[in-house]
Amino acid sequence: SANSGKIIFTKSGTATLSGTSTFHRLEIQNGTTLSIQSGSSVRIIDTLIESGYITGIVLKTENITVPGKKYYFGGIGSKIQIGSTDDSLGIVTILRESFADTVPPGFSRTDAVRRRYELNAGKKLTNAEVEFSFNSIFKKF
Repeated sequence: SANSGKIIFTKSGTATLSGTSTFHRLEIQNGTTLSIQSGSSVRIIDTLIESGYITGIVLKTENITVPGKKYYFGGIGSKIQIGSTDDSLGIVTILRESFADTVPPGFSRTDAVRRRYELNAGKKLTNAEVEFSFNSIFKKF
């Protein structure tokens, strides 16, 4: 298990990470793929800057209590907003899993992605706007 304030991956190509790691700020630069191995994960405390690409599991936790505020989950591609204090979700963890085989023939890595999201909230029944994104394009669910 590793804990770090800020780490930047600049390697051209693929860097591999195994085990459970927690980063305050994680940056993956363009041309870099961070491959988080099976059974491993990365927890983001503050911010993920993903100019490159990550495969594997990334987690981010927020305390969703303020109506009208958009919670961006540190840049992992998720956003939640509640309408009232009655809709407060409490502690919410989003797990994002990105797969290596995401690019269909004829597309570039910036055009397509295959991801799986899990949302685990303290309060199970509420009204909330949830959006997921890739390349800063959010889709509402």
